[in-house]
Amino acid sequence: MRTVDTQAGDLIEATFFGVVGMKLKSLCQSLTIDYADRAQTAEVLQFADIKEKSAHHVHCLTLRSTGDGGFIACLSFVVRSYPPESDPDRASDRSGNSALIVRSNR
Repeated sequence: MRTVDTQAGDLIEATFFGVVGMKLKSLCQSLTIDYADRAQTAEVLQFADIKEKSAHHVHCLTLRSTGDGGFIACLSFVVRSYPPESDPDRASDRSGNSALIVRSNR
């Protein structure tokens, strides 16, 4: 998942690994990613059909935007920032041209 309009600043890219459930829009005007609270986590895990004994392996994240929100349930994730002129799809721009914002610890 990445920003579309980089006119206002850096390109932000969030990569999710081992996705076991998700609900999201294809385009958001603004987006906030946060850890789900206890009630949201229970809802996400039920949606993804994750059993209680495996739940501790799953990151439950909420996606908030204008209008309906969404979620992602995954095993790990990384969020990076790239300068506006870079192209994260090019190998030369991926190596060393980004700043790590957050990485999950699992």
